[in-house]
Amino acid sequence: MANQNSFLTDYLDKKNCSAEEEGRLFHLLQFLSFIRNFTVDKNWKTHKIKDRIYYFIKFSLSDFIDFTDIKIIGSYQRKELLDYFEQLQKVDPIVTQFSNGAFRSYVCFPYVDCDNPSQNSWEIEILVNEQLFDFSY
Repeated sequence: MANQNSFLTDYLDKKNCSAEEEGRLFHLLQFLSFIRNFTVDKNWKTHKIKDRIYYFIKFSLSDFIDFTDIKIIGSYQRKELLDYFEQLQKVDPIVTQFSNGAFRSYVCFPYVDCDNPSQNSWEIEILVNEQLFDFSY
């Protein structure tokens, strides 16, 4: 059986990424793993933008913390984690090139909402591009 981390380490070795880029890639793959595991056997809503499908996924911050085994000691760590979800919208878009001047671009996460309506438990809502969700890393 191949090492599950081989893609990540091989990619990072060849890419010559900065520490910040490595961290972003690692967290993206970690998040994709979470939503795939979290949504197993669950029905989620789909939205269509032009010819692309987006999945609407809703989960609690505590579910993500449990999955990643992150230790939240105070509000600073929680704020950093919430900032991470905001940063998802800065992931490079999926671009389809048609010719020298024509292209189509789709953002991977067009909607991200972090809210604490009950003042007890943070809820995260995200639209994720089907192509990214199904990406076989």
